[in-house]
Amino acid sequence: MRLARILLVLLLALYQGCGGGGGGGGGKHGKGGVPGPVGAGNVEIALADSPSSSLQQIVLNVVSVRFNPSTNLQISETDKKWESILPKPPSSGLGPNEAVIDLNSLVMRAQIFNTGQLGTKTFGQVELVLDPIAPGSVVPVCSPAVPGEGCISYPMKLLKPGTNLRAALSLTVKSKQLSMLVLDITPTIVSGPADSNGFYTIDPTITVAPVNNFLATVSGTVVKGATRNEKITAEIAGTNQIVTTVNTQKGGTFTFGLPAAAAGTAYDLFASGPNTSFFPLVNEVFTPGPAPLGDLTPHRPQPGQTLSGTIVDKCTGVGIEGVTLDVLTAATNAPGADCTKIPPTGCVVVATAATAARGSYSSSFDEIPAGKGANYRLRISASGYDSVNTPIDSATNLKCPGSGDPDKKCNFSLTRGMINGRVTLAAMNSSPLDVVVMAEQSSTNNIAGVTTVTIPTGATFAPFSIMVPTANTVATLDLFASVKDTFGGKPEQATGHTIAVLPVVPAPPLATACTTPVLSSDLGPIACVGHGSVSGTTSGAFDQNTTIVLSKGVVQLMQSQVGAGGVYNFCAPADTYTLQRFESGTPVASSTTKTLTAPSLIPTPCSSICNTGTPNTCFLCANTPGVTVP
Repeated sequence: MRLARILLVLLLALYQGCGGGGGGGGGKHGKGGVPGPVGAGNVEIALADSPSSSLQQIVLNVVSVRFNPSTNLQISETDKKWESILPKPPSSGLGPNEAVIDLNSLVMRAQIFNTGQLGTKTFGQVELVLDPIAPGSVVPVCSPAVPGEGCISYPMKLLKPGTNLRAALSLTVKSKQLSMLVLDITPTIVSGPADSNGFYTIDPTITVAPVNNFLATVSGTVVKGATRNEKITAEIAGTNQIVTTVNTQKGGTFTFGLPAAAAGTAYDLFASGPNTSFFPLVNEVFTPGPAPLGDLTPHRPQPGQTLSGTIVDKCTGVGIEGVTLDVLTAATNAPGADCTKIPPTGCVVVATAATAARGSYSSSFDEIPAGKGANYRLRISASGYDSVNTPIDSATNLKCPGSGDPDKKCNFSLTRGMINGRVTLAAMNSSPLDVVVMAEQSSTNNIAGVTTVTIPTGATFAPFSIMVPTANTVATLDLFASVKDTFGGKPEQATGHTIAVLPVVPAPPLATACTTPVLSSDLGPIACVGHGSVSGTTSGAFDQNTTIVLSKGVVQLMQSQVGAGGVYNFCAPADTYTLQRFESGTPVASSTTKTLTAPSLIPTPCSSICNTGTPNTCFLCANTPGVTVP
């Protein structure tokens, strides 16, 4: 049964021509940190997927993508001519260096995987290497086709252990030329789990697919780009999420690939380089195929300066780790740009950083061009705090006149408030329960704060305190609480307890935020009802910007990207929910209200998310299928 198609998009270019951000290693034998081959070309890898409506999640653990000049598909894995591209190293520096890819998150367009290096030669085959011990996992929705429980994670095994996925090709990597390769990977499920302790067996294959179905080939010239140190960076439009960064060739020319949907995919781009100003472009929409940008000009000489400082909690004076700092500037193709708005319009994030321990970001930013003509805003954001959008004085050195510091240093104190309350259970629990409490801006899925509390064994409630923005930023907040359940002793993403909601809680007033918490009503009572799921399609037009949002009352809980055929699905405990189609974050058409089918009871021996109330039985979750959302 064909369940999904993954597309690995490999963009091969000369090392000095398409240089790249992303790291992740390369070179012979795929050893990270080993210098690339002499005359190496950079290889940019991306992924795409067409999801299955029967799966809530399908994950592959990718170890590397390898190339060999030989056309013999039986050549030894230890052949010395293999060259590898590795995943990006984990940001923590801990754990295995492999990419954990949720294929359902790729849905409507490809996604950049990493950039590495290959030698300039002709390659006769390509190989995808999965983790041989743990190649992946599958989370099915509840279904009679799965004898075991639905909405739990099942391990994945390969039908042919030790055999990697290979495909023949003729790919010549030449100096100063860009080559693109699309791999279509079909993970075929041979068998599913026999029970809740079972596994999925897969027999994946790969084939070479047409490039122009999936990539926009972006090209142009950075005018006055005198060196190869000029870079072009592409971000998902309206975000600081970098998709790829490439170096220009001699004379400032550049060519690179971007994942693009047939309906068009929007990106923000900017050119940058040592001692030169930024050249930003906002909301450039690309479709698969050639995408010439033309000349990016002017590019003024401008010295670079360092932006540094410390971010602390206004109430305690303690530095805050993990604060996001974005530098925004108006795009050259947006004459009405306004970076003071929240959210800004017509602006591009040209630099981003995060604070380290004790709130410092002194070494996080690259140099930022300063001097005449430079005009920036600094946006500071952290969960549980009021955001800051403030001007940067870039006339000479980079300073922040809005910080309140006498020397205009870019040190800031973030304001926040507290909401106190209780999470309650419908019945006494027989083991400790961890509960995640979240706050979001009312009637949105914009998370404003999060905390975790534990309800002890034999208790029916636990108090919580959650940091949230003040009324200076948001008027009201929606709260919800979800139990972090285990199944068979293993933690699971999907909860089997009802999700408690509390809408329209007033945000704490700024004047008393540090001293007087807002007291909320109880979140609950939460009852254990077992796993559940809902699946269906949208009857409206859809593209990569279409999502279905599942809400309880007016509180948004989760969203599902609409996939091929307009399909969607959710894992959610049996309860009554509202399903609403959104386009680019805006609700459209009418909503659908649905009460999910309750789990059935099965006899022991079996595993269950909680006590069913009937001796010698377990819950077996049920799907609510065929729900159409307008």
